[in-house]
Amino acid sequence: MSANNQSVAILGCGWFGLPLAESLLKQGFIVKGTKRSAAGVDMLRSKSISAMGLDLDQPLSSQQRKALHAFLDVDYLVVNIPPNMRAGRLDYLERVNRLYQVITLHDFKKLIFISTTGVYDSKDAEFDETQASAHSERARILLDAEDLYLNKEETCVLRFAGLVGPKRHPGRFMAGKCDLSGGNCVVNLVHLEDCIGATHTVLQSKTTSPVYNLCSPHHPTRKDFYSQAAVDLQCTPPQFNAQHLPSKVINGHKITEELGFQYRYSNLVDMLKQC
Repeated sequence: MSANNQSVAILGCGWFGLPLAESLLKQGFIVKGTKRSAAGVDMLRSKSISAMGLDLDQPLSSQQRKALHAFLDVDYLVVNIPPNMRAGRLDYLERVNRLYQVITLHDFKKLIFISTTGVYDSKDAEFDETQASAHSERARILLDAEDLYLNKEETCVLRFAGLVGPKRHPGRFMAGKCDLSGGNCVVNLVHLEDCIGATHTVLQSKTTSPVYNLCSPHHPTRKDFYSQAAVDLQCTPPQFNAQHLPSKVINGHKITEELGFQYRYSNLVDMLKQC
């Protein structure tokens, strides 16, 4: 796909959205992005990204809706609004719905909605894209948000597994902790660069399925992986007890089979050097 004069807006230029924006700039896209703060907007503009402030915690005023409507005059759209539900927030659906009321007025060549593999239950099973369930309030909210955006036929949902990469070295997640359960469980992780690569692949694909999982095909146990990750940082390895927990496996092969995407980090131990 030639990026000449092709425009893309990324709503949410944080840990994933900003490096995605920078990679698309390098490919020749005209890139727009949003940040919540004025300082964030200035930072984006300093990187040649057309920027606007967007805070979804409150309903959008008519002036804000008008500005967003003009901002969304682009070929491609990436919606990357973190749920933040682990922090106790349950207003995610309200926030993405505020966006959708403006987004639905536009047609795009492709709309990518970033979601999470948190829509899969913690069971001893392998999960593909068809096996999401509203097994918890959090999962129900996530699925409702996906369904809202899938009302637009150009939408493709990318469900990211646990995110690792710069400033998110997995060795810090459990280093030094004791008496941890579930050492038998496998890990389901994906590196930032694979998230960016998969997004590029979807943007370049004329036809896609509605949903793709994004998860490394390598699934070592938590005990083996997090112990190695801690050692990699010269930290104290975590200590696991003998209690086993259900071990789910996220299958991220569909995007490789249908779109030809290849995971750069198909071995998570090798990936540690790039975090």
